[in-house]
Amino acid sequence: MTNVLNKELRVLPLAFLLVEAGFIILFLITQSPLIAIAGLIGLIGLPFIVSSPGNQFALLLLYISVLTAPNWGQRYHALKYHVDWKLIALGMLFIALMIFIRNLYENNWSIKLHFLDKIIALFCLYAVVNGLWGYAQYGTLTRIIVELYYILLYGAYFITRILLTNDPAWRRKILLAIVSGTVIASLIYIYLTLTNLDITSILINRLTTQQPHLAQVVLPLLFAVILFGTQKQTKLLSIAAIIPIFLMVIFSQQRGLWIGVTFAIFVLLFLYFFRTGFVLSKFIKFIIGVVLTLAIILLFLIIAQKYFNLQFLITVFARVETLGDIGGDTSWQVRFTEVRAALKNWEQNMVFGSGLGATYTQLYAERGNTALDNSYAFVLWKLGLAGLAMFISIYITFAVQGLRVYWKTDSYHEKMLIASCLAGIGGMLLIGITNMSIIGYRFNIIWAILIALVHDIYIRHFGSSNV
Repeated sequence: MTNVLNKELRVLPLAFLLVEAGFIILFLITQSPLIAIAGLIGLIGLPFIVSSPGNQFALLLLYISVLTAPNWGQRYHALKYHVDWKLIALGMLFIALMIFIRNLYENNWSIKLHFLDKIIALFCLYAVVNGLWGYAQYGTLTRIIVELYYILLYGAYFITRILLTNDPAWRRKILLAIVSGTVIASLIYIYLTLTNLDITSILINRLTTQQPHLAQVVLPLLFAVILFGTQKQTKLLSIAAIIPIFLMVIFSQQRGLWIGVTFAIFVLLFLYFFRTGFVLSKFIKFIIGVVLTLAIILLFLIIAQKYFNLQFLITVFARVETLGDIGGDTSWQVRFTEVRAALKNWEQNMVFGSGLGATYTQLYAERGNTALDNSYAFVLWKLGLAGLAMFISIYITFAVQGLRVYWKTDSYHEKMLIASCLAGIGGMLLIGITNMSIIGYRFNIIWAILIALVHDIYIRHFGSSNV
């Protein structure tokens, strides 16, 4: 016993010296204490990360959630580091390679392709072929690679499927990474809002990053924990996480997101009471919890108005009022004018579309002519009816499988996850009418993961069922 203690006493000072030396070296290289600390934590956690593809995948999810995209985050002086598209792609390829090597070593190839697997694989393969066809027509390789890149991020579905097949416990770890990343992203977003917008600009401009769209799927999950959960501590943690994420949604001023989140919460309530039966006391408790959470958020806004001289409430009310006159909204008119222009090109080849890399006649000098603020119109324009049919089939299959297993399972964990995924992605599909969130964002990785989580539960209940 004494020898063990003596060894520990000798090892601890050495460990502290190594940590201090590492911090000093990283600080001298980066000239930033925060980066030095983050780098040190990364080095210490490196064995844990390298030891498992699942750990690497969770780290990748944190990376894409917390940092902003270069074309968004560079607008704000507080953000110096952004996601790197090449690093995301290399990360996914590396994780896929690690999984392949591990399964080869363990001789574990028990994964069977099911209907949804085939649809997603076919959609990705079709996009690649369409990209080659687009290159033959337009020769714009860079633009085609960018568009194809986002579509192929749906390949995260297969990584998730394999991870869950090998170890179902990864379900919780993946969800924890997504929620944690969203909470951190929301805190950064709030900080950026308070430091970049003043009273002269907040009524005109808004902080535009893609992170608020994470709230569309994370908020229903946290509300589902409150509804389905049994542990008070977990519910309190969920409420604590909801507050900054809800603030991010409000500050984003994205009306489509407001509608999508509201829609998702109502769908979640419907699914909950449809499965368990309507209980008035439970409904009242949930409403009280929502009201208290909103009261805390409102108090924060009032304090922010006073100390930061910002008129958030006026801005929010002004944005809400515009929902009453969608037809007269300039933003909507611009978006649908562009959709009509793009679909004129699509009419020349309705089945296979205009091809990746296609452009339409530029209508507004300040806007491009390679994308659309409508996910479905974009897929129809570039990939045609064939591509749109496959794309929609992915989500229809996901919804059907989710509803089937939601009705069958008695596990409250599974009901909680499935109901939140159905509600969250349902809201995302709704606001896909107004942006590229389900086809042109890096968060396609997360949508694909949620689809895979539900499909994994479905397979465990129904086996090789065709639907």
